Amino acid sequence: MLDRESKLVASMPLPDGSLLYYQNQREAEFAVKEIFGSEQIPPEFNLPSDGTFLDVGANIGVFTLKLASDYPDATIYTFEPVPETFDLLALNAEKVRGDRICKGLGGKVEKRKLEYFPNLSGMSSADSQAGARDMAGLRCYMRAAEDQNQNIFRRVMNRWNEFLTLRFLTKSVTIECPFTTISQVIKEYELSEIDLLKIDTEGVEYEVISGISDQDWSKIKNLIVEVHDGDESSERMRHLLEKRGYSVTIQMHDFSKAIMDAINSDLATPVYIIYATSS
Repeated sequence: MLDRESKLVASMPLPDGSLLYYQNQREAEFAVKEIFGSEQIPPEFNLPSDGTFLDVGANIGVFTLKLASDYPDATIYTFEPVPETFDLLALNAEKVRGDRICKGLGGKVEKRKLEYFPNLSGMSSADSQAGARDMAGLRCYMRAAEDQNQNIFRRVMNRWNEFLTLRFLTKSVTIECPFTTISQVIKEYELSEIDLLKIDTEGVEYEVISGISDQDWSKIKNLIVEVHDGDESSERMRHLLEKRGYSVTIQMHDFSKAIMDAINSDLATPVYIIYATSS
């Protein structure tokens, strides 16, 4: 179990003055820049200061800490299935109101295998093909850059070179983790309303959504969902959420957009952020 005294754990200050504990510096810096460096919650969500939030795919807890900073009276339930990553999440979010749960979210209650990247835990996924797809995409990027001699792409890649190198050169470990469903969480914690459901599960977002029973959809007021696998997948998610009565906005992930703009190629598969509100 990791703790503050472990030689494997370092810390860095966050913009709000709190400390973030981590194992991989580049990954932590990437997450902090992405989450604390831009507005995460659209104004139309109108989240209550004492709301109930679910952070699914919390990793080491950067998004949870941003929520807690912006909404200090909120109750936040955070989910992370990988034990080593969960230890850091527990350290980082120990003062956050709510529970930390060492489980993944999916379509049913079960134990399942997960591809875990020890040196870049944020890319871990229950989708065993996620790493292979990302590797294939990166090869396409590099070939396109070499063929087209696009210096802008090289600047983007140089900026994130160490981040990407860690992702693709580090061997993954297959581990078995417990999974539950959103509806089971609602039942166990007796949640009458969820003001925000954030899902960032590296390719298994549809499985998480499938774990919401029909009777529980009305309890979920707002969603932020990271969607992989490109345009078709994002439009499918839009349609699914609009059928449930949500107003939906789609935005390409900033880093994904930088890559797409740099190579101007159909070879890339973009990642999108879905914002959905029932307001």
